[in-house]
Amino acid sequence: MPKDQRDQTQSTSQANTSLDRNSSQEAFADVAGRLVRQGGPPLYQQVGDLIREKVMKRELVIGDPLPPYRDLGKICDVSEITVRRAIAELVTEGLLVSHRGSGTYILKGPHESPSTTRPRPRKQTVTGNKQTPKSETDTNTLPVGIVVTSLTDGYPFMSQVIHGVRQGLGETHTLQFFEQPPFTSMTNLPLDRLGGLLIHSPVNLQLVVRCQQLGLPYVLMHNDLSDGYSHCTLIDYAQGMLLAVKHLVERGKRHIAMVTAAPNRFSTAKMVAAYWMALHHYELKAPELAMVHGGYGEEHGYESTHQLLDQKQKPDAIIYASDFQARGGLRAAMEKKLNIPEDLALIGSGNVLGPRVSPIEITSIDPHYDSIGKTGATVLKNLMHDTQSQPFCHVVEPELIVRETT
Repeated sequence: MPKDQRDQTQSTSQANTSLDRNSSQEAFADVAGRLVRQGGPPLYQQVGDLIREKVMKRELVIGDPLPPYRDLGKICDVSEITVRRAIAELVTEGLLVSHRGSGTYILKGPHESPSTTRPRPRKQTVTGNKQTPKSETDTNTLPVGIVVTSLTDGYPFMSQVIHGVRQGLGETHTLQFFEQPPFTSMTNLPLDRLGGLLIHSPVNLQLVVRCQQLGLPYVLMHNDLSDGYSHCTLIDYAQGMLLAVKHLVERGKRHIAMVTAAPNRFSTAKMVAAYWMALHHYELKAPELAMVHGGYGEEHGYESTHQLLDQKQKPDAIIYASDFQARGGLRAAMEKKLNIPEDLALIGSGNVLGPRVSPIEITSIDPHYDSIGKTGATVLKNLMHDTQSQPFCHVVEPELIVRETT
């Protein structure tokens, strides 16, 4: 090949590499401030969950490169050692592949199974001098699956749930992820290669029936299917809202509005019902515009808060479906020159930000998503080992973390 042609090819290759690197860095542009520094999961697990989330949301697809360790560390504000540990775990899991000298790449998509899974082995029982197969299966070493629906609206709490799941499972079982819409056929999931299944909201009834047919242990998360058979773990949204509204009433607030997640989110209807119940309980009249629906993100909170504050009858307090919404609401309130919390009190949800990630630390309803994951995984593990008994429904109590915005 002539030298000028080689130079042109090399230049094109370098340009493509630079383009890929810039593209991958852009995919992580929204992660700043998302890591919980105090009281949260280990930072390497949070970084790993952020990468996994990008894959599940298809912001990163098979073949996409990750930013270099040092660059990803700067983006997430963690050390290069933390990034290396996060990536090492995802390589072991089968989500990433790392090649010395060329970087780290996405190896699996959200629907694909790690290559390490294997069929459910049958236990053996001894009859005389012969071993005969039993109908039960040995689930001690099989992976546990977790099924989630689409995360395209920015669901921000999955890393907390997964951290709890890992605590509940311990070191025995690996975790395998599947992304499936709630009303589609589940025939493509390798259920016969799993020891058990965690089904994140909303529940897919076809999948539940299939698990029952196969005798596969499963636990519903955030769902209550009162069939006398399905175990579940729930968030007490009503109790969380009562704690928030009671706290605001004690601070003298009487016109309390709400910014919810998207209307099609499973949790939105539950939070809306809890909001109206709490207002009724404390005999409060809702503002003229009581509620705005949006996504979980900061910009959604910012825009929704402006919409609420542009009304003639302004709220004196707002409860948000996520801390990220509340941080956006804080920006909007400060632009309006409002004093926090005297003119406007703000309460977020999730307790995912922690202190010192906003000009004023945000009060938050903590539903304890990690406890939801840990409880669900513990119940599932007990079911897999035939040691689980009643109750079928496990409710995790929320907590109000009071900070400066109230």
